[in-house]
Amino acid sequence: MPTSTWEQMRQDIVRPFGLVTGTTTTNVAANTSLIDTNLTELYAADDYFNNTWFAIVTSNNRDGQSRRIINYAQSSGTLTVSIAWGAGTDGANSTYELMTIPPDHVMRAYNRARQMVWPHIAIVRDVETMVTGQRQFTYTVPSSIRRINRVYLGERYEAQHDAENLLLNGGFEDWTTVSTALNEDLDNSETAIDVDDGSVFTTSDFILVDSEVMDITGISTNTLTVTRGYQGTGAVAHDDNTSVYSVSSNNWSVTGSGATINQEKQTSSPTNYAILSGNNSVRLYVPDSTTVTLVQTFDSTSSTYTSVATEGMKANLSAWVYCTVSGRVSLTIDGAVQSETHGGTGWELLKGSQTLTQTDYEAAIGISVSSGAVIAVYVDEMALTLGQSEVLDRPYTAITNWNVLAPVDGASNGGTIRFTGSLPTHHRLRIVGSDMITAVSTDASTVEIDGDLLEPLYNKVRQLLADEMAMGNPESYWWTMARQYESAYLRDIESGSVGTRNTRPRFKAPNMAY
Repeated sequence: MPTSTWEQMRQDIVRPFGLVTGTTTTNVAANTSLIDTNLTELYAADDYFNNTWFAIVTSNNRDGQSRRIINYAQSSGTLTVSIAWGAGTDGANSTYELMTIPPDHVMRAYNRARQMVWPHIAIVRDVETMVTGQRQFTYTVPSSIRRINRVYLGERYEAQHDAENLLLNGGFEDWTTVSTALNEDLDNSETAIDVDDGSVFTTSDFILVDSEVMDITGISTNTLTVTRGYQGTGAVAHDDNTSVYSVSSNNWSVTGSGATINQEKQTSSPTNYAILSGNNSVRLYVPDSTTVTLVQTFDSTSSTYTSVATEGMKANLSAWVYCTVSGRVSLTIDGAVQSETHGGTGWELLKGSQTLTQTDYEAAIGISVSSGAVIAVYVDEMALTLGQSEVLDRPYTAITNWNVLAPVDGASNGGTIRFTGSLPTHHRLRIVGSDMITAVSTDASTVEIDGDLLEPLYNKVRQLLADEMAMGNPESYWWTMARQYESAYLRDIESGSVGTRNTRPRFKAPNMAY
């Protein structure tokens, strides 16, 4: 959705009431003067701006400072303001605005109007981060959605078997297990352990002995030097001939000291929610204070991969990621983060893209986890395409058997959606709704809003400003202007030519087997 800055919106709102923009010809200092010699030709009478106009500086050290104008000297283009500007002198000329309404009043009127115009003028929210669960009928609505208009059920795609997916083992179904056995009884503190065959391991492998995880830091023939009790497991004694094994996900590697990739297997009665599709997913263990990446390098020159055009192509990557910590997990392409960070709400679909260089024949893609506390991240169904404009996807089907419970006072979510019929597990839910447009607090604030909604919104703000200036006097010119702006706003909204369309009444469909 297009965005507009508050500075530009404020100018558009007050322009009918009177607006002058310019740049000072003398640097603003800690006094009561604002000087622009260009004003002398445009406004040829002394005292033109006196007491009914306001000045706001929009750049340099005094950005955002506003004052009432108490005197205008036409001969020099000097404006005298009611209170001295802040300390110091700007090192360059400053941009400014002059208007007949105090700038902070304009901001206050906008922040009030954005509530009044909802839901006719709103941000459309399209959320695809929810995944259905086993025998689950209720779901928390994201706080970014204030009203739900439509709900869809999305089909699953399987990256492992999709012919258009350029990655190998994109569904993390293929794993390699290597194993040997202890060649001694092991106590709970020994760090040099003897095994039958040390050649099956490499330094930095993680091995599992019974339920204890160990980190291999060195290998000398059949003696492994290890760190005991890794990943929070306890260091305990083990008997001779106990199995020692390591599991790795084919075609994937992990970077980051102490990080591991672990096979997560599907179960039944109950099913393992950590697998989105198929029989396996990958569990990424992220140690404390460590940046970790799970990566695969697609190489178009390798016989292992399909040879497709790469040079200058757009790389599109998607992956389903489960995590309960927000702001740390994202997609990476060629070492750069290329997606929004995971929101910490469970299974979420992350999407990212990057245009490869004109000489690229490969792309290193994967998951990036920023440094922080220890966390576990589950990944399934990762897919890569080159050239097309979007990632691989499957269609949605509209569903209607749902009701919404509004959030309780003080809740941090958007309420609860409840389905009256059963839904298939591990399918995507897509919720389309709306939220109020963004509040503003500084000139740098941005507002997401379609261009055709700007003028009706501006008219509502102008109505509020004119009503405020009229102070309840129906004989006032400001009162007349307020009614004109109110009529213009209502005309646009009631005609249906702009604004969020009202949805047709939903019908109750029979329960369906998906």
